[in-house]
Amino acid sequence: MTPLEGKIHYGYCLLTYIHLSIVSIIVIGILILLLFGNVIGNIIMGFGIYTFLNYWVMILYLLRKREPYNLSSEIMTSMAKPGKVIIRPARPQDAPVGARLMFYAGVNYMRAFFGSTERQAITVLRRMFSLPGHMTSYTYAFVVEDGIDIVALFSGLNRRSLRASNRASWMYGPVWWIAAPIWQIPKMISAYYEFDKAVPPVLDEEYYILHLAVLPEKRGQGIGGQLMVFAENMAKSKGLKRMLLDVEIENEGARRFYKRLGFREAKFVTDKSYCKRFGIKGSIRMVKSIAIQKKNTNL
Repeated sequence: MTPLEGKIHYGYCLLTYIHLSIVSIIVIGILILLLFGNVIGNIIMGFGIYTFLNYWVMILYLLRKREPYNLSSEIMTSMAKPGKVIIRPARPQDAPVGARLMFYAGVNYMRAFFGSTERQAITVLRRMFSLPGHMTSYTYAFVVEDGIDIVALFSGLNRRSLRASNRASWMYGPVWWIAAPIWQIPKMISAYYEFDKAVPPVLDEEYYILHLAVLPEKRGQGIGGQLMVFAENMAKSKGLKRMLLDVEIENEGARRFYKRLGFREAKFVTDKSYCKRFGIKGSIRMVKSIAIQKKNTNL
């Protein structure tokens, strides 16, 4: 099934509104050009056509078939033992809770990207969560269910997926103008630039944990640890050798948690403009080597 097939939800209705808005801009430009014949009509019509072409490039990109997650029965069984929560791939309809969890995964970052308040940032995240392929999409996310409620989330990507999600984030250019307040767009672009410039890259044999969060009322129950075991199994299933994540320097609790799981602090990022942009003292790239299980070839 391609990303634009299946049940219609908020994200796809949003694309329809954008399509109609762009066509309206083109029509207005043509009418001004015909009635007044001045340069304003040419500018408006040209902007509309340019945006229209970008819009359809984005749609064609999303219509490409994507390789789904191949979760082996071994991985899923390991998380289905008594006393353990259920972990499954995220879905578009998980947006209300998924957006909230992504916000909790990096509060300072999400405020810099999507809005200065929690409500503003979560609103943008919720609108974009249900659209496929980009960095805050359901596509690369997994959610944790404790009974019937979603209580935690993580997003994990290898280098190829991370680059694809970056491209998709930029391809959604026209969508961001609808999903976020117009004054937030320049801040968003600047934040992406500062983040990409300062944070170390992800290499071919590495699995990057982009988001990881548990609802505040469900913390302290071991859910985060189970989720990290699942993430490690995912990395192993892809044949990757290391797990990576970034944590804020001042987040002592998270640093201790990841160290207990076998992560080490590999690199400190304290670039002044990066720290100022996100309102932090800096971040730490934490790394964990993965012991890849070799298949038994003995008969």
